[in-house]
Amino acid sequence: MDCLSNKELTRLVFVSVGLLIALGTTEFVRRRFGVSAEVGRKTVHIGTGVLILFAPGWFPRAAPVLLITALFIILNIQAYAAGWLPSVHRSSRRS
Repeated sequence: MDCLSNKELTRLVFVSVGLLIALGTTEFVRRRFGVSAEVGRKTVHIGTGVLILFAPGWFPRAAPVLLITALFIILNIQAYAAGWLPSVHRSSRRS
């Protein structure tokens, strides 16, 4: 795998920070305003889906997309195991 260019790395950081802000905001809103976990989960999924629409234009190569995917899979597994994001992981419905 080739090294990431500065442009790709900047975009990767931008997208990662954006996703982390979205997750943090969702958790904050759940705790502060009592929004259900299901609404938080749907909000994160819709927001991520919209963000992914722009990925092909931002990342013409697959390497940055694979890297960010791997990082967020690891983060999600850790968050689930530690109970960090109940707004995303605690849904009343079975999935």
